[in-house]
Amino acid sequence: EIMGPATFAGGLPFLLAYTAVVFLISLEYSRLLANVLQPPPVRAQRWALFGVSASILLAAHCRVLTGIFECAAVVLLILLLLLQGNQKMPDGSVPISFSHIASQVFGVFYVGYLPSFWIRLRAIGPSLPPGAPSAFLTGLLRLIHWPLERSVGCCVTVTCVLCIIASDSCAYFGGKRWGRNPLIVISPNK
Repeated sequence: EIMGPATFAGGLPFLLAYTAVVFLISLEYSRLLANVLQPPPVRAQRWALFGVSASILLAAHCRVLTGIFECAAVVLLILLLLLQGNQKMPDGSVPISFSHIASQVFGVFYVGYLPSFWIRLRAIGPSLPPGAPSAFLTGLLRLIHWPLERSVGCCVTVTCVLCIIASDSCAYFGGKRWGRNPLIVISPNK
C-alpha cells in the first residue's frame, strides 16, 4: 500500500519505502541462509547485510554511479572478519566459513545492488511534456490522493512495475488454466 504513492511521489519517500522493501528482502534472504548454512549466520550478519544494502540505496539516491558494490562488499567482509575474531568452534572449525563469506557477498548484490537500480531508474529526471501522462491516469491518481511527479523516471518505473505484475499474473492464471507440470516448487501454479 505504501509503494504506490511513494513510487509516484519519487525522491525521499520512494527511497524510504524501497528501503523498507529491502529490509523485507534481507529478512527473507537471511531465513534462506539460516536453512542452508552451518552454523547459521548470526543476527549481526543479518543486520550488517541490511545496513550495507540500505547504504547502497542511499548512495544510488545521491547519484553515486561507480564503486557502490565494491565498497559495500569490502565493508561487509570487514564486518564478517570482526564478527569472527579469534573464535573457534568446539570441533576446531571457524564460525564463519567461505560459504558464509560468499553468501554475504552475493547477498549484497541480490539484496542491495540490484534494487538500487530501481532508485536510479526512478530518479531519471527530465519532465514530461504537458498532457503526459494521460488524463485518465492523472484523474485516477487525484481520485485516490496519490502524488504525481511528471517525470520520465516515474513513467518508466510504473511501466516496468505494471509489466512485471501483468506477466506474473498471466503466468499464474495461464498455469492454472493450461499448465500440466509445475515450473518450480516455489510457484506451483505457474
